Amino acid sequence: MRILFLLPDFPFPASTGGKLKVFNILKYMSLSHRCDILCFGKVDETQATSFHLELPNVNILEVIPPPTALKKRLFGVLNLLRLLPPSFAAFFSYQYLNTLRRILADHTYDVIHYDIINMAQYVTCGERFASVHSPNDATSLVYFDVAKDLRWSIKKVYSLISAVFLQRFEKKNYHLFNKIHVVSLQDANYLLRLDSDIDAVVIPISTGQIGARVGHNNSVLSQAAPKKLKIICTGSFENHAIADPIYDFVSVVWPRVKGLVPEAELVILGKNIPTHMMLLFRSTPNLEILTWVDDYSAFLATADVVLVPDRVGPNGAKTRTLEAMSLELSVLGTQTAFSGMPFINQQHGFLYTTLDECTEAMVTLLRDSAMRDRLAAGGHQLAVENFSLDIIGPKYEQLYRDAIIKFNTRNFIEK
Repeated sequence: MRILFLLPDFPFPASTGGKLKVFNILKYMSLSHRCDILCFGKVDETQATSFHLELPNVNILEVIPPPTALKKRLFGVLNLLRLLPPSFAAFFSYQYLNTLRRILADHTYDVIHYDIINMAQYVTCGERFASVHSPNDATSLVYFDVAKDLRWSIKKVYSLISAVFLQRFEKKNYHLFNKIHVVSLQDANYLLRLDSDIDAVVIPISTGQIGARVGHNNSVLSQAAPKKLKIICTGSFENHAIADPIYDFVSVVWPRVKGLVPEAELVILGKNIPTHMMLLFRSTPNLEILTWVDDYSAFLATADVVLVPDRVGPNGAKTRTLEAMSLELSVLGTQTAFSGMPFINQQHGFLYTTLDECTEAMVTLLRDSAMRDRLAAGGHQLAVENFSLDIIGPKYEQLYRDAIIKFNTRNFIEK
């Protein structure tokens, strides 16, 4: 198969859940199929070189600069007038549109992969080819849940408006795709209630590891590192359901943990950190802020504890949680962090519900290496048995094949 991936961001380093999902799909599919990517982003030579070392068979067609802040505001207003989701503005540019049209005029593809709902706005460009849309979740449902979690504010109103417009787009456009990929049955059922013609397929996210035990205790990086107890937390700061609880951890929990475990250090990996959060992070002792790492898995493998504090989120399993588990690391997180998986608390990881519980659990894990090892082994087994790439990869491959069959069958019937 020859597959074109339309992506909202360059999928490397794979430091967020969205990037990890795409990176793992490309990792599997490019072993046997031609994979081209057209994405938004800014990529320097170092990033491109590292990417090609990891995925030598994936072709970067072009990386388009994202819209400027002014254009985002302008297109955002236009989208509201057209009853389109405001978030589409951050992923629309005439340069991207014209580049896509040129690529599709010059090349033939078996199927086009449209990643996340914001890229679905380009569906009419690829009408000559089979299509798979991978929003991961029923996006409007996620926004409704996020809005429910917020107090009345401009942010809550924005989330509600976005949810309504996202739902309208899903209802009006998702039937145009041959297949819609989501990661949980709840999301699939929600979309089917919007339109029974939506062909939703449930495939869980995957981990990048294929059954190998590559945990912290066996990591060369880990052995070479100073003997401190490292907590790593990664995530997208554009998502308040991730950013806000990280801020709460740093402002409330971290001073307590540091007072009880002086040898602990905290590393946060993320981009677009809001100014008020950055001011706090920079003034906090033993806290390191990173926006880039060359090798995400190697970086993560240096952790003693991986923190996933998401307050609310989609129904499916979280890529950041599974990636940590696959690397045989102990994970401390909320109910949301462990959703979508057959998780047993204190067997596969450590779950907390309040900041006080988070403090107690973190101190316990940092002080008890035997517990960390036990949770790491349990989480690793869960990830490998249920979410490893050699299990999930063939399901993605079949998804693309089924989309092609459906497209060809529909065209034959119409002719």
